[in-house]
Amino acid sequence: MFVVSTLVRSPLLNYARQHPNAWLSQGIQSLVNFSSTQFNSLQFLGSLTVEIVIVLWALTALFWLAQWQADTDAWIDAVNETSTLPIITVVAPDNTVSLGRKLDNP
Repeated sequence: MFVVSTLVRSPLLNYARQHPNAWLSQGIQSLVNFSSTQFNSLQFLGSLTVEIVIVLWALTALFWLAQWQADTDAWIDAVNETSTLPIITVVAPDNTVSLGRKLDNP
């Protein structure tokens, strides 16, 4: 077995050597010391697929719950006479415009 020693003049590696405690240099050193023989790509892809499926199910469920809640709230506000939400918003001086549900009572 022989070891090939190469001198790499990369600015990133120089930074990593000068600042060994920085989080960026720790990541760079981790990439430099990465061994592909110890990496099981099939296991990684399998677990990544499972996690992506779980996240997609969770996001889909949250979307449909929010959609259902929005439809319910809109229906309640549309048919409820005691709703405090404005039907329309008009910017006008005080008491010059009469808009609302009860137009006969100014």
